[in-house]
Amino acid sequence: MLQARLLFGALILSAPLLCGEQTTEADPRIEKGKLQWFSLLETPAQVEAALGKPALAASSGSDHLSWQFRLGGTDHHDFSHVLVFRKSTSKLVSVTRLYEEEQTVDEFFPPAETTVHQYPGDGTPDAKASFSVRLRRLRGGRLLIAMGSPKPGVPTGQLVLMDENELTTAYPWLAEQLRQRR
Repeated sequence: MLQARLLFGALILSAPLLCGEQTTEADPRIEKGKLQWFSLLETPAQVEAALGKPALAASSGSDHLSWQFRLGGTDHHDFSHVLVFRKSTSKLVSVTRLYEEEQTVDEFFPPAETTVHQYPGDGTPDAKASFSVRLRRLRGGRLLIAMGSPKPGVPTGQLVLMDENELTTAYPWLAEQLRQRR
């Protein structure tokens, strides 16, 4: 009986390995109906304690430092997570989850809290665009962005959590569309 329980436990624990990409504590999730991910208040020391040392750390522009991780079941040639800190303040300004296989992320984008934006375009849903994103505003001046996903059911390979103040540097076209909608 004990052997059967141990075997069952081993199978349950290895299921994510057998089913493709694994999720980690560094991945967004819904708990008690709310999105749980980074607050962007985490310090570099807290990130390192939670995720370990990055596989690669590199300067990104004059005042940004990028930490790249390979977490879960990702290909060892690609990164699963990219965290960007402002060098001058050590503030975490963005977290990007890069999926090996595109994922449907509809649970993170309730329709009533989501807007769609296009590039190039004027920000209207009917504008011809070559690239679309879904955007959700979160508490604390954070934005959640599903890159290349214009509507529910369309998967994304990249989910970005960003401090809204950093948007003009990273995605000026999106910052301008948000400014025009206010």
